[in-house]
Amino acid sequence: MEYIGALVIGIIIFIAIFLLLREVNMWYWKINERIALMQEQNNLLRKLISGSVSQERVESDTIIEKPIEKPTAETITHTAPKIVSQNKTNESSSLKGSFENIHLEFSDGIKGSIFHNPAKNEYYFKDKSQWNAILHYYDNFENCVNAFHYFETTKQILKVGFAGSFS
Repeated sequence: MEYIGALVIGIIIFIAIFLLLREVNMWYWKINERIALMQEQNNLLRKLISGSVSQERVESDTIIEKPIEKPTAETITHTAPKIVSQNKTNESSSLKGSFENIHLEFSDGIKGSIFHNPAKNEYYFKDKSQWNAILHYYDNFENCVNAFHYFETTKQILKVGFAGSFS
């Protein structure tokens, strides 16, 4: 019976030392501070994703939150000239699944293709000016056509209906 009492006291002392050393270890490696910073980052990312704030980095590495500016009348718009030829072909890829390749020719002679993924209702065109192709996504067919023509004439991205770029 003496051994059981000593064993219980030993286990209690071991647990107490473990808890004390755990706090010292977490303080030394600043784990608690890292967790707090990660939680703050998650909150800021949620705000950015929801569209309620944008980020502006300053020289002092502080982040200033400001409301996202809504498009104004000064936003660049572009209307592509008349499409003189439009041919659709259905294609499929093991990576992308099935998609429509829409070949366009405009009245000013510019030719090219935009793509439509019906499963996701995505419209995009490829920027092949880089060593890797960058895909520029738009919210609908008309915006994608206008943006494609604008890109081919100016090599700039049209922001109207822009959803994002991926390589």
